[in-house]
Amino acid sequence: MKLFYGNFDFEAGLTGQPASTPAVRRIQAELATAWIAVADEGDAIWCPEPIPPDFWDGLVAQGLPRVIAIGPGATVPRDAEFVPWGWNSDAVAWARRHGLTPTPPPLDIVRAANSRQFSFAMEQETGTALAGSAECRTWEDLAACTRELGDARWVIKAQYSHAARERLLGRGSPNETAEQWARKRIARDGAVYLEPWVERIAEVGVQWDLRAGNAPQLVGVTPLLCHPDGRYLGSLFRSAKTERWWDEAVHDTRPVAERLTRDGYFGPLGIDSMLYRDGAAKRVRPIQDINARWTMGRLSLGWRRLPHQDADGLWLHGEIPQDLVNAAIRILAVTPPKIGERPTNYCTTVLFPQGFHGETGFGPGFHCGTFPIRHDD
Repeated sequence: MKLFYGNFDFEAGLTGQPASTPAVRRIQAELATAWIAVADEGDAIWCPEPIPPDFWDGLVAQGLPRVIAIGPGATVPRDAEFVPWGWNSDAVAWARRHGLTPTPPPLDIVRAANSRQFSFAMEQETGTALAGSAECRTWEDLAACTRELGDARWVIKAQYSHAARERLLGRGSPNETAEQWARKRIARDGAVYLEPWVERIAEVGVQWDLRAGNAPQLVGVTPLLCHPDGRYLGSLFRSAKTERWWDEAVHDTRPVAERLTRDGYFGPLGIDSMLYRDGAAKRVRPIQDINARWTMGRLSLGWRRLPHQDADGLWLHGEIPQDLVNAAIRILAVTPPKIGERPTNYCTTVLFPQGFHGETGFGPGFHCGTFPIRHDD
């Protein structure tokens, strides 16, 4: 059996930041049930706060496996295979405190693989970096590089940033607040990373599985639903083959997977790729973010085993737009309405909308709330 452990603040552990806040721990509790997407019958899920038993019964009735919810004070099965969201020293220590025998990849390799320094280097090596991207090791470097971008929009990212966190958006010369933010992270991490802000058309997660001694295996390509500011809102999962745009992304991310395999990393690897507009042209940025850990896109592939698996589906994080509710032929709540006697704030839901089809979305003119989930051109 596997024991799934949701250390969803994994990147914070890589930076040596203080222990999680109560708000972060609550999000971890609310996201714990997301593991049901990939769990098998008899697997265990660590639940930091109590989940109502009837919620698990309802998932079984929907065709999902019966799992064991384990929380504080419960006996942790010592023969379980420990599966964290991401490997870091905190996860290893947690496993050992609970009598488990974790078998992580080298933690220094995990830390390097998830760094912005590594993704920046891979983009440079493969010739796929955005023009104007820069690694800035001093405030003076950053100020000079933003001047070269003129009045164009930019984003500054910390060494460990994900899900639109640990970053700044702006244009022109950074203000005093941006300077303080950047100086703090340069002092902590050694560098920040500047990128021009481009017009996004679509994004996907290219999902790889890495095993020692084996060639990287492509698991799937999962389109991302994103807010215009880049925040993650959900994933699409489908049975159809990927769009032609993403053949390039699969090809160009394979060297990253091969490099990490040689370095000694094993486990899930998700690489975010973007299709963007460059004047009249469309271009692919294949190595936008490298996640040497589980990702929500990777989990979403597990929903293909549900009934209606021949249809394309959505896994939404947050409020469900009413137009999708009206169009759905099936809705599965992945989060209970209450956890630990408190209402849940971060809810995720699987939908199979009627008329959902093909490449990237619904029929003509059908958009998902405030964010489009298809591009017409």
